[in-house]
Amino acid sequence: MQPDYARRGFLRTSITIVPAAALAVSGCTQGAPNAESATMAAQSKSLTPYNPVFFFGHEWAFIQAAVARLIPADDTGPSAVEAGVPEFIDRQMDAVFGHAAIWYMQGPFVESAPEFGY
Repeated sequence: MQPDYARRGFLRTSITIVPAAALAVSGCTQGAPNAESATMAAQSKSLTPYNPVFFFGHEWAFIQAAVARLIPADDTGPSAVEAGVPEFIDRQMDAVFGHAAIWYMQGPFVESAPEFGY
């Protein structure tokens, strides 16, 4: 049986064209974002502060402090607080996940040893 050279040629061409096209489309040739673009993005955001819906005041302060500590601002991008991570967490916790609306909490439950959990 003779090898299929047309198929191999197509695959070789595709392997080289697809990554090049992906780079061109995504704009990766423009370079990495800098602190100036991060500052402009933060300024374009709404200037009204977000009022948490799920968390109480002391919990909200902790969430902001925790995410600020985990992802601080640097020369490659904004901090987690500037990017809206605390707001995202609050909105997620106020949805079905935070209220455990989709957890299976009804029986029948099988009796088992305590080390198996709920």
